[in-house]
Amino acid sequence: MLISKSIPNSIPISILILIFTITGLTGCTEADTPTPLPLPDKGSLVLVGGALAASNAQVYQRFIELAGGALQARIAVVPAASSQPVKYFKQFQKDMERYGLDEDQITLFPIAVADDKSTADLDESQWRRGATDIQLAEHLSQYTAVWFLGGDQLNITATLAPDGHKSVLLEAIWALYQRGGVIGGTSAGAAMMSDVMIAAGDSWG
Repeated sequence: MLISKSIPNSIPISILILIFTITGLTGCTEADTPTPLPLPDKGSLVLVGGALAASNAQVYQRFIELAGGALQARIAVVPAASSQPVKYFKQFQKDMERYGLDEDQITLFPIAVADDKSTADLDESQWRRGATDIQLAEHLSQYTAVWFLGGDQLNITATLAPDGHKSVLLEAIWALYQRGGVIGGTSAGAAMMSDVMIAAGDSWG
């Protein structure tokens, strides 16, 4: 299991934040699994349009607040949509540090579809079945938030719900949400959260 650690006054029109809360149920864990971090009894979604700028304090600060605050937040980053998962994880990690988090509070969960040729020491195609890793799914109970990077949302469904079936990690993400965690994402990481996901199409103009 490979896990890597490492302000304008208004939100631009290109940025859309939708925060949606529902009442959840506190889950119980088996004796041999990690005890989940305590969270509020309702979950939140943060959906962000593409081209999220590092200077957009309102987005980052709200996400951190929902994740438990700068001292308590622990964020799992799912890079499945991205063609350069490590690069954009490090960029997101740097952005989070800018808003008060330490780098060890932000963790890369190894889930990807294809190899990124720019990372000679890694073969990200080996991460394709990361969402089926039971230990990785159990590890998510120690986090307060999940962030989905942008890219191609079909890569997210291909890894988290292969053949249309929920992976153990997807079940763990849902459990985190039900116990009060926050799930956020930008671009493809936001588009995949709707009941009907728009994934492709033709331009008419």
